[in-house]
Order: sequence, then structure tokens, then C-alpha cells
Amino acid sequence: MHPLEELHQTLRLVAMLLDSAAAQIRDAPSEPVRGNIHKIGKSLAEIFEVQHDICRAAPELNLGRKFEKQ
Repeated sequence: MHPLEELHQTLRLVAMLLDSAAAQIRDAPSEPVRGNIHKIGKSLAEIFEVQHDICRAAPELNLGRKFEKQ
């Protein structure tokens, strides 16, 4: 596996975990709820930027978002 592909997949997993953490904060309040969710959102944005940089650096890997056909 190409190193950038592995990194992209790792970041995808991290993003899913952060999304889950945000839902947990929402459901089991950890004050300040809004502030903590905002911090996670900023982290997710940074991850997405790195993923975007990977896609730009190695377009041949075709790592962009893949959507299921309906």
C-alpha cells in the first residue's frame, strides 16, 4: 500500500472516532458541551485539509470521496 494511501485511511479512521466523540459529548454532557464540540469540529477540519492535500499530491491514488451508486 502506498504510504499516502495508508495515511489517508488512518486519518479517515481518526475522523470517524472524533465524530463519535462529538456525539458522546452531546449525549453525555461534558461542560462546556458547545465549546468541546467546537474543538472537535476544528480538529476534523484540520484532518480534512490534510486529506485534501494528500489527494492533490497523489491524484493517481483516487482517494477522493467515494459515494455508493443508488
